[in-house]
Amino acid sequence: MKSNLFLKGALAVAMLLSASAWSSAKIKVACVGNSITYGSQIVNREENSYPAQLQSYLKDDYEVVNFGRGGRTLLEKGDMPYTATDEFRMSKEFAPDIVLIKLGTNDSKPQNRKYFSEFKTDYKALIDTYRNLDSHPDVILLTPVRCYLPKGHEIDSTFISADVVPAVRQIASENGLEIIELHDLFGDVWDKEIMPDQVHPSAEGAGKMARKIGEYILSRKQ
Repeated sequence: MKSNLFLKGALAVAMLLSASAWSSAKIKVACVGNSITYGSQIVNREENSYPAQLQSYLKDDYEVVNFGRGGRTLLEKGDMPYTATDEFRMSKEFAPDIVLIKLGTNDSKPQNRKYFSEFKTDYKALIDTYRNLDSHPDVILLTPVRCYLPKGHEIDSTFISADVVPAVRQIASENGLEIIELHDLFGDVWDKEIMPDQVHPSAEGAGKMARKIGEYILSRKQ
């Protein structure tokens, strides 16, 4: 009798511990992207990049990790494809619950946009790679933020607005994916305080991104 009571008690404790561990499990968010995600040009990027500020916004129920890598393209034939990076491998090993993909800015460069006809196919392949992980994450696409460089620069602001952003929207629609619109977040007039070099957001700009993304993620739980 005492043995049965002990076993029942031990089982109850084990179930409580298991339930507690389950309820306290953090929602893992992988931030995939280029230098804007990485936090290039941001002082103390470890605390001020958009993923770092997103972590602060979402608080302890979430674990946000920055898997950004500078200069990377979505295009497999691009000069620096994201899928060839250690960050891509680590983002999969992270077993995320949510994947935020923000790529496309560097695909506007002349050496890359000649392959743009393959953008949708390559994006779908990336999406499927994450969807097929054992963690089966929700994949959320982020439109590239507006670039304010004038014509003649390697990164083509017009191509981003007219080609890349509509393509990302179409990919989201065709694949039943959620999308967070960041392209017009900073307005259509360049603000030096938000984007000092006209390409990379400052800590303040990254904060605006984090707040927009954080509000969206938290609204999904309601």
